[in-house]
Amino acid sequence: MTVAAFINGIAVGGVAALLAVGISQIFTTSGVLNFAHAGFAMVAAYLYAWLAATEHWPVGWAALATVVIVSLLGTLAEWLVLRRLADAPFITKVIVTLGLYVFMQGATLQLFGFDPKKAPLLFHGGVSIGATVAAYQQLAILGAGLALMAGLALFLRATRLGLATRSCAQDRATAGLIGIPTRAVSSVNWTIGAFMAAVAGVLIAPLAVFTVDSFSIYLVTGIGAALFGGLTGLTGAFLGGLVLGVAQNWAIAESSQPGIWALAIFVAIAALLLLRRRWPWLLAAWAAYIVMLLPVVGIAHNGPQIAADRYTYLPCLPWAILLGGLVSVLWRRAWSIVVAAVAVGCLAWLTVGQIRVWRDAETLWTHALVTAPSAIAHSSLGVALDERGRPEEAIPHFRQALRVNPRLAHAENNWGIALAKQGRWEDAARHYEAALQIDPRYAEAHANLALALGRLGRYADAQRHLEQARAILLSRTR
Repeated sequence: MTVAAFINGIAVGGVAALLAVGISQIFTTSGVLNFAHAGFAMVAAYLYAWLAATEHWPVGWAALATVVIVSLLGTLAEWLVLRRLADAPFITKVIVTLGLYVFMQGATLQLFGFDPKKAPLLFHGGVSIGATVAAYQQLAILGAGLALMAGLALFLRATRLGLATRSCAQDRATAGLIGIPTRAVSSVNWTIGAFMAAVAGVLIAPLAVFTVDSFSIYLVTGIGAALFGGLTGLTGAFLGGLVLGVAQNWAIAESSQPGIWALAIFVAIAALLLLRRRWPWLLAAWAAYIVMLLPVVGIAHNGPQIAADRYTYLPCLPWAILLGGLVSVLWRRAWSIVVAAVAVGCLAWLTVGQIRVWRDAETLWTHALVTAPSAIAHSSLGVALDERGRPEEAIPHFRQALRVNPRLAHAENNWGIALAKQGRWEDAARHYEAALQIDPRYAEAHANLALALGRLGRYADAQRHLEQARAILLSRTR
């Protein structure tokens, strides 16, 4: 799966996660599995697009007005519809919420028309992750999801209304008997749920053209993620939404077969529910692996970002602990010795293969170009070949590095070094100068250019660049 597909998956999964957390919140307080929840996100997307694109409101005000209006719609739905069904059977409430979702689809089409919509971005620009750019709009979805989940957890634990909500979740009838206003608690939590759906709708609307049918898949993923969280676990619902979003975009990136993304979602939902029920320890290890890997995947970084084996050392610790626990439980069984021997043999074989990769710089960067090609890998392989006295093989890699990233000053400098070793001082000087155009404070390029200019008899220019190199290096030691 490409980085771009993963980032898109996180954005889509973030919407599913927001919906799943809202669904879980409403279920815990009112006992309603709310199939209309995606409808609030749909209304928010259409309303925001209309205010910002048609009515030309500033995007900030359009988003704020949308979230407020849709949150109040959640309150209105609880007052007019769900409150009247407080004593109705569970299946009746489900059917009513499905009907409410269909009603919201029809009302949306009548109000905003049948044409596909596209909303303007709330956040412009993005962050470079390798050769891919993660849009701030995409990152905002993940950030909003984490912030709202944390805020909701704080609300449930640190406020009187949150304590009342938890009491209603445990036993609604008993909570009413001790004086907790259960209807008011239900209204507040329906408003909170609609608020989270509105935020999801506003954030996802600018990322692609959408219709009312676009939100049906969010309904499926939101319900699936909420089920994974047990309909009461906010963290499980959030993580489940992210997994489903990544699974959907992985399927789209890997296959052009129509409908493959839907199959991937249903398979992922089935797998999540199976893991939760039968192998929670495996799911815990996987979640720990993802959490520890997040700081080094390049969502935010300063300087070049490459793939490296060392980034997985700490995240693999949960798997090692899990394996050790399994060995301690199973070591007395006869067949476990055979399994352990096979596992050790496989790990030893993989280790030998990895040692071959890390034998020297040439083998390492050749492997890197196969597994994760990048400008840095091309430039580094060129340096390794040049140091082995093969500049004619190194130069094509410097050229390819600059095709991938024309702003890579190191590649220009290294190309100049390879040319200098061939005695091509004029060509080398041009590449040193190109490196300095990219990074005027590149001390090594100044020194190398001084050497080339000296060989060409331009001693005054050479002295000037030597002095600049010296000044840059001295400034770094202060």
